[in-house]
Amino acid sequence: MCSTRIVDQRTEVHKTLNYLTTVYLLYFSMIVMLSIDDHNLGP
Repeated sequence: MCSTRIVDQRTEVHKTLNYLTTVYLLYFSMIVMLSIDDHNLGP
């Protein structure tokens, strides 16, 4: 039982890391898009 509990914990950590990475990438791409738009609209 102890080993399965450890595996479950690892899965949870993996899910959390996956989620954080996805959020970070979306946030980063949004900033890049905004900066490109600002650059194109600027004089």
